[in-house]
Amino acid sequence: MQKVSGPFTFRQFQLIHGDGVWKVGTDSILLGSWCRIESAARALDMGTGTGILAMMLAQRNENIHIDAVDILPEALEVARTNTLRSKWKQRIAVIERDLVTSDPSWSDQYDLVICNPPYYPVGLASSDDTRRASRQGLGFSLWDVPGIARGYLRAKGALNVVIPAQSIYHFIERANACGLYVHRRLAVKHNQTVPAAIVLLELSDSPVKADNRMLMLYENMKPTQEYVQLCANFISL
Repeated sequence: MQKVSGPFTFRQFQLIHGDGVWKVGTDSILLGSWCRIESAARALDMGTGTGILAMMLAQRNENIHIDAVDILPEALEVARTNTLRSKWKQRIAVIERDLVTSDPSWSDQYDLVICNPPYYPVGLASSDDTRRASRQGLGFSLWDVPGIARGYLRAKGALNVVIPAQSIYHFIERANACGLYVHRRLAVKHNQTVPAAIVLLELSDSPVKADNRMLMLYENMKPTQEYVQLCANFISL
C-alpha cells in the first residue's frame, strides 16, 4: 500500500494522489472541460493516473461509460479508490493494460479517446522511479498516442489530447500519418507576455479546416473570464 495525499476537491468529487502518480494539474482540468462529449457513449482514458479525466467525463455526460486504463500499479490503486468514492463508479471501469502491446480487439471501439500523455524528455531527473517511468513514457510516449488512439476509435470518433506547444507540428505529422486530422485546436498561454505553453487538440478521421483558438489564463494577475467559464463546472478560480 502506497502513501496517499490529498484530497483535491472539485465541485462534485474529490481526488486523492499517490506518491508515484501524477498530481492534479491545470492541463488535465482544461482538457476535461474543453473536450466535446455530448454524443459520446463510450470513452477510453489512456493513462488515467488519478482518474481525473474519467471522472470529469462522467460528470459532464450522464450516459457515457469510460474505460480508465493504466499500466502502473500505483496509478491503478489510486484511480480505483477515487472512482469507488464517486457517484459514477458504475460507469467507470479501471483497467490494467499495456496499450502499446495490446491488440485493440480486446475492447469494443470508442467514440472518444482522451489522454494527457507523458511528455517529459528522457533523462529528466527524478527522485522517484515510478514518477520517472510515467514522465518518460515507459508505458507509452507522446508519440505513441495517435497510433494507439486510431486503433481504438470507431469511425468519426475523436481523440482529445494535451501536448506541449513546442511539439505541435511533429505531433500533427504523426497523427496525420495515422489517419487522424485536427478538427479543433486551443493554444493555452499563461498571460499576454509569454507564448503558448500547451495545446489542446481534437482529432478525427476526416480532414477538415480546423477551428484554431487561443486561451489566456491570466490578465492583470487575475483569471480571465474565458478561463473561469471553461472550468466553472469543476473548480472556482
